[in-house]
Amino acid sequence: MAPTQEKEAAGEAAPPYDYPSVDLLKAPPVKRAVKSRFFQFALQVPVVGAFTLAIAAGLFGAPDPGANFATVATWTVWWVGVIILILFLGAAWCAMCPWSAVADWLERLTPWGVKEGIGLKLRWPRALRNRYPATVFFIAVTWLELGVFITYSPLYTAYMAFMMVFLAALTALFFERKSFCRYLCFVGGIVGMYSNLAPLEVRAKSAEVCGRCRTKDCARGSAKGYGCPIFEYPGGMRRNTNCITCSECVKTCPYDNMTYRLRPFLADLGPSYKWRLDEALLILTLLSLTFLHGFTMLPSWTDFAKRLFNTDYLGYMTAFTATEAGFIAAAAALHLAVSELIRLLTGEEASRRRGIFTAYAYALLPMAFFYHLSHNIHHLDMEGLAIIPALSDPFGFGWDILGVAGFTPFMIIGMGAMPLLQAVVIFTGAAACVLIAHRISRARYGGAAWRATVPVMAAAALYTALALLMSLQPMALRTVSQVS
Repeated sequence: MAPTQEKEAAGEAAPPYDYPSVDLLKAPPVKRAVKSRFFQFALQVPVVGAFTLAIAAGLFGAPDPGANFATVATWTVWWVGVIILILFLGAAWCAMCPWSAVADWLERLTPWGVKEGIGLKLRWPRALRNRYPATVFFIAVTWLELGVFITYSPLYTAYMAFMMVFLAALTALFFERKSFCRYLCFVGGIVGMYSNLAPLEVRAKSAEVCGRCRTKDCARGSAKGYGCPIFEYPGGMRRNTNCITCSECVKTCPYDNMTYRLRPFLADLGPSYKWRLDEALLILTLLSLTFLHGFTMLPSWTDFAKRLFNTDYLGYMTAFTATEAGFIAAAAALHLAVSELIRLLTGEEASRRRGIFTAYAYALLPMAFFYHLSHNIHHLDMEGLAIIPALSDPFGFGWDILGVAGFTPFMIIGMGAMPLLQAVVIFTGAAACVLIAHRISRARYGGAAWRATVPVMAAAALYTALALLMSLQPMALRTVSQVS
């Protein structure tokens, strides 16, 4: 295999587990499936098919966002489904990602064999080996999604889908392995951070076995499979942030020492986590833009945006850009204030500000995820069944391929139970936020842990109140255009 920009083979062996876990590969049928070279290919093929149909429908179908497969499948099913999938299976989406699949097939020249394939295999620039590119990409895509209303345009949705596969393929042709997934993809960045909360992990069974291994096939690859596509040393992985659950390390390990495990929620975010500023800023961006999504679905904003969009487009774009920047700045400023208060309450030196800011940003990760989940299940409840007629008439041409084009979508859960469900989800995020903050505080300050946790509790209470307030308001639909 080509050399990578990471020294995988020098990685540490994974530490002993300090939480209960269940080895899923102890079930022989599951183990055979995961070890098969066709495992990931079988996951990717149907998703690539749906992805191709979405692009075709967006390019050639009717412009009505509620009748076109591109908009319904992308914004109501896919993006909602990815967040729900993380709750149970972590980064499983990355294993079946269609634009990554196309890039893989192009680079490797086969979806199932182990070949070097084509491409220049250049090293990703050292200065960009972090989450900053993905964070900037996420901000830009949010600006397009909410500012240019691409969620209401099948054509623009198709353009964006094509852009993702083009960038993934172009990166694969120039740079080694999955540089796009590791450093640039905003979806991968979001999924990676959220997966730290999830109950599924890929880990080594025994640290001692990894320590004795000299070939490090899990990182370098072998005749059985590719080296870790995202530049990890799988034998020493301690968190889910970068893992894409592709199963290559399970296939290549000569000692059968890699496995899929079920473990408790929030297991990764303990005191042993290596806090990183680039990840902390991505978390704050996630939190702020998730709340921005909720805000832009409120009737007061949509009415204002519609009027301004139709009368003064430049004024509207200026207002939205300022709003997006304001949400990001507000989240950063609030967290900066919380960090400074923690420093003052614990007597930390001023030189420790950056460390406090970085570590406690991770406590906000469940706040972002569970509000994101709450917001998305509301969309799924209101619009999810629109996928049924869209499958029967994907282009909006009046077809009825499956005989269900006349199906009338309805709410799955209903207006009565939805606020209660959302409240439970949001309060779960707040509780998890406080729990992680206390873990960090206990590791840093020992007996003063609660004193350091109080400012985070106050921030969590504020975010919870805002999330509940927005959740109780009527919400604009993604499959009904707000711009005429």
